Amino acid sequence: MAYLKMPIALLALFICLEGTAFALNADGPGSALANQMVEWTFTSTRPYKDPFNQIELNVTFTTPSGKKLLVPAFWDGGDIWHVRYSSTETGIHHFSTVCSDSRNTSLHAVAGKVEIKPYVGTNAFYLHGPIQVAKDKNHFEHADGTPFFWLSDSWYMSLCKRLKWSEEFNTLTQDRVAKGFNVVQVVAGLYPDMGAFDERSANEGGFPWETNFTRINPKYFQAADQRIAFLVDSGLAPCLFGAWGYYLPWMGEKKMKQHWRYLVARYGAYPMFWCIAGEATRPWYLSNTRAKDQAQLLKSWTKVTRYVRQVDPYHRPLSIHPPIELGRQQVSDPNLLDFEMLQSGHDDRASVPYTISLVRRSRSSSPRMPTIDAEVCYEGILGNCEADVQRYMEWRCLLGGTAGHSYGANGVWQINQRNQPFGTSPGNNNWGNTCWQEAMRLPGSGQMGLGRHILEKYKWWEFDCHPEWVSQDSSEGSFKWGNWIWSPDAESAFAAPSGRRCFRKSFTLTSTSQITQALLHLAVDDNAEVFLNGTRLGGLVGWNPYRELEVTSLLKSGPNILAIHAVNIQSGTTQKNPAGLLVNLDIHFNDDSRKQIVSDASWFCSEQESSGWQDANFDDRNWTSAKSLAEPGQGPWKILTSPNYHLNPGAAGIVKKIRLIYLATKAPAKVEKLEAGINYRATFINPQNGNSASAGIAKADADQKWTIPTRPPQSKDWLLLLEAE
Repeated sequence: MAYLKMPIALLALFICLEGTAFALNADGPGSALANQMVEWTFTSTRPYKDPFNQIELNVTFTTPSGKKLLVPAFWDGGDIWHVRYSSTETGIHHFSTVCSDSRNTSLHAVAGKVEIKPYVGTNAFYLHGPIQVAKDKNHFEHADGTPFFWLSDSWYMSLCKRLKWSEEFNTLTQDRVAKGFNVVQVVAGLYPDMGAFDERSANEGGFPWETNFTRINPKYFQAADQRIAFLVDSGLAPCLFGAWGYYLPWMGEKKMKQHWRYLVARYGAYPMFWCIAGEATRPWYLSNTRAKDQAQLLKSWTKVTRYVRQVDPYHRPLSIHPPIELGRQQVSDPNLLDFEMLQSGHDDRASVPYTISLVRRSRSSSPRMPTIDAEVCYEGILGNCEADVQRYMEWRCLLGGTAGHSYGANGVWQINQRNQPFGTSPGNNNWGNTCWQEAMRLPGSGQMGLGRHILEKYKWWEFDCHPEWVSQDSSEGSFKWGNWIWSPDAESAFAAPSGRRCFRKSFTLTSTSQITQALLHLAVDDNAEVFLNGTRLGGLVGWNPYRELEVTSLLKSGPNILAIHAVNIQSGTTQKNPAGLLVNLDIHFNDDSRKQIVSDASWFCSEQESSGWQDANFDDRNWTSAKSLAEPGQGPWKILTSPNYHLNPGAAGIVKKIRLIYLATKAPAKVEKLEAGINYRATFINPQNGNSASAGIAKADADQKWTIPTRPPQSKDWLLLLEAE
């Protein structure tokens, strides 16, 4: 941004308008547009050895209606200070500076004014105003009352230099805008999964603080400014995490308050969300005094939260991010929060029950506030949590009453570069090395935006949660497992060498036109990647519950190949180390016949991963036959649990007007408590691509029920929309 020198202490006045800086005339009233950030620059003529720690500068703004706002200014290095301001009120706004050193006439009692004019343009944040909590305490809205549907992506480390400005940052931004995201979760430099002053946290300006947290480093935030402004101008509201929780004991409460005052001063004039801290009460990963640390973190973060409440003149929506629990448990006074963030785990389907439980607890707790599951099952994390899990989490949260949803992709949140992955955490965890360019294209991200698009066709903010509107048979369809198999060097089901193994099974289909459904069931000890006809289906970790994948569209007439790359991890004990792979591919035809491909000794395996080994035309004649180890239910694996046992349906809507039901499985289901005399137009919607198909007319029977027809074969999970005629 350019700065225009003026012949008074007020050196420059400009506005950031759609990414461009415009100088304003300080001798006249000056002008800016409603809801856009306008900035004044001041130069101190009085020298200070350590201005950041020695003085404090605020500016009192008086709006045309007479409202007064005390806006903090920020030090930007040397003798330079800035104040940033925005307002929904049009008209003349007056200001006067207040410096803690009243003798400094270049910073104290400097007066001026600016005219705020109506915004003309298409950016929703400028057109409708910044975001606030709606009066119903259930959802967000713009300042003019326009509902705001939160759809966030997690870019925790995106202010670091691994995501290069501007080309790479712009690429990721435009991809997310195109997919329908409108919020980005960003950490202000004090990142998770690393210690203080780890080189991975730096950007072009260095670290956010100088060594030992002596003072803020303005150069870091000057580099961050470009990114924050670009997000806002692109239609993405930053949800700024001040720090990860464990930094507070290292910095102390005073420094953390200074950090937050700086963030409010620098970015509060933008349409922001504040998150006080990530995993606020979780101690440093290697702490030996966790209980003591957790208690102190609760007290200290409560004080910091209260301070931010006091110093933010705009009252931007504020929350705090928890470890695996409720956000309100991170502070001793939940009334300090505007909305509640949750974190419900990254354990694939095993996270489902806890996710549903947390949402229900949040929605039934007091004080009432909007709920967002801010972190759940990042797509691809540890090779797990694929797109189907993303859809289930989103729809169960939304139909459970949340005000939107937060998505994350492993590789994006920590900004893995293709040749420079993030690496390991202090506890020696590595969440995966997928680069952000590939993670950006994972299918779940587009399906999250589709969910927002579907809901925004209706008055989603008036929807109430109604789980009683749907019931579903929890019984599983029957299929026949094969045997647990591994390579021939496995001594038994209880003992096998560690390492990687490649497995292949070829089969032929005369025609695919008669196939109605194909479900692939898998279990592995310890993890695997699965390919069908060269297409990667996803990752698999663990054997209980087993995994079920819809693969109908990937089958083809003629030769087919099912290829699995399995890994047996070295046991950390002296006990024997089991390894095994269990498979069933269940293909249904329209004449009610079936073809089942199962794991047995007819599979081929190899310790070597040769080029093209996943393809049907690969020559596997030199591979060895797999070894059959145990029947299902035998060996160390016992009885397998269905992955669908907790995938219950969800429902929400407006009584007598509209019902939206999410069905995660194709098990028989019924709509419940239908009103007599009302006919509903029923439509199936595919949550993967938005395609729809008529489901007929839903009418209540004598028991106020309606049996849901068989869902189309194109997807395992479906939305059912009922609209009153």
